[in-house]
Amino acid sequence: MPRKVLLLKALRVTAPLVWALTAFGCSGGIAPQGSDGRLLVTDRLRTACPGVTDGEIDSLIVLMEDLRVLGSTRDRQLDLAFEDCEEIAPPCLTCNIVIIDQVYGE
Repeated sequence: MPRKVLLLKALRVTAPLVWALTAFGCSGGIAPQGSDGRLLVTDRLRTACPGVTDGEIDSLIVLMEDLRVLGSTRDRQLDLAFEDCEEIAPPCLTCNIVIIDQVYGE
């Protein structure tokens, strides 16, 4: 499956909350940028998300952090990742789990 399709499937995991972010004028993301290691693209993420660029990984990290800040739980995000990635290549699930674990501090 092409890389962009995997990324789009990964983004679909959080589509309802993404809509909430944009509906309330948060299109630029609300995740604070800085020295917090949870929000950085790491070699572990690059390995877990083959074929996905650093910019795309960064966008997924910011999205996941926005959802965390808005109250979405780690368990909810894992449930959505398992549901949406079950029919496509394993890298989708692996990538999502590693991003979720990093953002939620696991």
